[in-house]
Amino acid sequence: MVAYGDDNRKKVKFLYFQTRIEYKQNNNIIHKKFDLTMWCSSVMASLSISDKNYEFGGDTIRLQNMHVNHDGLLELRFTRLSEIQTSYVARKTSDIESDFELEENEYPAQDTMILFDPANCVAMVQKNIQGLSIRGIIEYINYFWNLGRIDRQNIDFLPIVSKEIFERVRSCNGVKKLTIKTANTFDKKNNVARKVSDSFNGVLEKIISDASPLKGLNIEVSFVAAPRNKEEILDIEEVDKIMKQIEENPHSFSKAHLSILNEYNKIESLNLLNALIFDTYEFTLPPKHRLNPDSVLFEMRRLYLGDENTTARKHEINRTIP
Repeated sequence: MVAYGDDNRKKVKFLYFQTRIEYKQNNNIIHKKFDLTMWCSSVMASLSISDKNYEFGGDTIRLQNMHVNHDGLLELRFTRLSEIQTSYVARKTSDIESDFELEENEYPAQDTMILFDPANCVAMVQKNIQGLSIRGIIEYINYFWNLGRIDRQNIDFLPIVSKEIFERVRSCNGVKKLTIKTANTFDKKNNVARKVSDSFNGVLEKIISDASPLKGLNIEVSFVAAPRNKEEILDIEEVDKIMKQIEENPHSFSKAHLSILNEYNKIESLNLLNALIFDTYEFTLPPKHRLNPDSVLFEMRRLYLGDENTTARKHEINRTIP
């Protein structure tokens, strides 16, 4: 017999993003922080539950609940209603199997919770592989925000990256190799490419500009020092310029790998995009019960704001973001 809790634990990961908006104004591209409470109050508050439905990946997704708590943080609950039922009913004492009986208007559902701080425009997002991805959340928010607009505006969630790995590179004995790949995307629904790489400068800007006649969506490039001579390293100043662009705009890159000479003069590989700030918490679930949304939000508030036993993640994030 399994003791309660031994096999009923679920480890959940929470990622941090800063919400930004991009739009045209007098032929200039404006980038600035975006307060999600504006989206909730000016767009979503007046919609009925059925009007909030949106088709994504063959399923229906929607904003299920929104609430500003006593700390002034916005709590959002997104739900994914799946068209496919992958589970079924089985028994421990027999080989009889059966499907879950659902009414015509009932669907298997999964939640994704967001805790948003309007003071710094930081969103703490629950990672749920069966729920809604960050791409789905961005598409959903943009769809409703742009309803009725003549000039489209783009709201994005930019991942917040720890500064520690960048400081480590800057204090190393040199960089032997740097490989980057851009993270441009193509919006099929609007038939338009979103080229985040247009904001690059320096060496990257020149490379991308020179490659533009090829009309490729993305570009991957490696800078490599002489492989057989440890004293040969990439130019420190130019590497630092690229590093700053990665540090300030990690969402613009789908790859950022380095080979550095560490303090022992040994070559070490680093992935700058693996340095995302995140938290985890292990929930104990009653048998045959789902993860309670209120329990998830409670732990998200505790991790973000801190308590007598937990350092507030908010403090580190405020030191990291612009």
